[in-house]
Formats: sequence, C-alpha cells, structure tokens
Amino acid sequence: MQTRQLLRATPDYGDLRVVVKDVPLKAYLEEPVNCTCHIINTSERSMELLLSLESNNSIAWCGMSDTIIGTLKPGASMDIPLCFITLDTGIITISGLKLKDTFLKRDYDHDDLAQIFVNQLD
Repeated sequence: MQTRQLLRATPDYGDLRVVVKDVPLKAYLEEPVNCTCHIINTSERSMELLLSLESNNSIAWCGMSDTIIGTLKPGASMDIPLCFITLDTGIITISGLKLKDTFLKRDYDHDDLAQIFVNQLD
C-alpha cells in the first residue's frame, strides 16, 4: 500500500514578520498588560521602521505612537516592549500595530496578533 505525499504550502510572511511574545493568558479589565513585539525583517533589504499603535474598542495602547524604531537589516530581528490597557471583558484580540518602511513608504498592518482573556477585577 502506498499513500500520497501531503503537500503543504509554507506561510508567506511578506517583508516583515511580527510575533507578540510574553502575553499573559489572562488579564484584568482596565489593568496594564506588558508584552514584547518581536519584529523580523524577512526581505532582502534594510528597512527604516516607524511604529504606529492604533487603539480600538478592546484595547488602548500605552506609550508614544508614530515612533521611529530604527533600521532593521535583512534577516535581523528586534524586540520592542509594548504596553496596553484592556477595555473589554472576554477573549479579546490584540491588534492595531502598524509598521511603515519610511524609505519605500510601504505600510505593514498587523492585526490579530494574539488573544487574551480579560476578566473583571474581583
């Protein structure tokens, strides 16, 4: 007996890959949550990156938005500490992170980065 070989497409991350690390499994309503944004340059050129944070109905980002975070060489990565405040209870999605390559004027929107369970403070 012979089985067919399974074919699987590799994910296409584009020029930048963004992973949010150190997100707790749960948080409390209107309490700050700290996490780390891990950015990887998967392109073949250096990028000068600008970070923008857009709040929504579920979270409010803390800190300065529209901040130049520096040059990221091809294949290199960097970690950016981030903080947000939860505005809603239940399972919420962390979104609203935008990166802009200021050299090519290209925008990279990153939504649905992670999910977190938010409970009311007892």
